[in-house]
Amino acid sequence: MNKAFKTLVALSLSILFTACADQETQKNNEAIVNMSSCEKIQALIGAHKDQFKQIRYARQTTNRMDIWRTRYHLIGDRCQIWDWGSGNTDYVCSLIAPEQELAEQRYEKAKQTTRECLDSSWQLTEQARKVGQGSKAVYAQQGNNTVVATHVVKIRGLFNTEWITYYFVGDRNDQL
Repeated sequence: MNKAFKTLVALSLSILFTACADQETQKNNEAIVNMSSCEKIQALIGAHKDQFKQIRYARQTTNRMDIWRTRYHLIGDRCQIWDWGSGNTDYVCSLIAPEQELAEQRYEKAKQTTRECLDSSWQLTEQARKVGQGSKAVYAQQGNNTVVATHVVKIRGLFNTEWITYYFVGDRNDQL
């Protein structure tokens, strides 16, 4: 076989494999979109046990942690998986709001949805955040390191103040 033919075959196979992978990703994304909020939350709780390995990709390494993109977005389209090392891994989504009222509405809705999706063995603890102005609501289960939490936090931008709402599934000790 000549070199041009080998290159053409390799390129054709590469395109075929990429197309198949894209179709599989599209099927997975459609399946996720069609899941209820409760199914998504339960899937994330289950995925935490193996550090979200099935839904993470495209690692970016920083000084403090590895940040992974995720195939799974509970809210918005900018969720990430934060790997702090030593087995601590968290799934985090955030939404920025231009005003406190909108952020707090999202926070309350996240608390309500989470409560509806978890059984009575999950207990809610709500308190002011230790870092930054805002509140946090943490659902935890005795004997389970995984928590489900939502936070609302005031942040200062360059020209104005904004509010951010976080949704979090991860380790009990990494409560933002």
